[in-house]
Amino acid sequence: MSCEITSGIGIAACKVGVAGIKTLWLGNYADFKTGITQDPTTERIDDLPTATIFRFDLSRATGQAMETVTAGADNESVFMDQKISVQFSALSQAKRNIVNSLIKGRWVAFVELANGRIQLYGQNEGLDCVGGSADSGKAKADFVGYKLDFTGQEADPASTLEGYTSVPFDNYVNITVSAVQATA
Repeated sequence: MSCEITSGIGIAACKVGVAGIKTLWLGNYADFKTGITQDPTTERIDDLPTATIFRFDLSRATGQAMETVTAGADNESVFMDQKISVQFSALSQAKRNIVNSLIKGRWVAFVELANGRIQLYGQNEGLDCVGGSADSGKAKADFVGYKLDFTGQEADPASTLEGYTSVPFDNYVNITVSAVQATA
């Protein structure tokens, strides 16, 4: 990618939407090491390798995706710190088993933002679970469930997938979306 800019960024005349993550899909990093292609003009992802991704539905205000620029002015280096924080409510054996796998693996994450746009985190280096908790709460109305933090470092910001027709990933023929398994 070039260091030259070809346009600026204006101020939106209206509010631009709501924050947060609607849905998270995780795939095994090893399945995505090759086969991701991007449109050279738009830089959107236009093809994905043959792989299965696993869907995680999130309640309102329980997921966040964030990228932070880390630059070294003296040595002219720059990278993106990527972080995804999610909460899954309720403690159960089925969720515990899934969480146990999540904390031990390396992943790529497809994040559907509240505006419907899907971005790919961990595209080249993957994401690792670096923290989390299983929380029983203390007061009657406290959160009960699992909290997980995934982080990664990439040379470029998260790429956006090309829009889907009716349901996410329907335009990526090589992707199998696994149904949600643990709901309680």
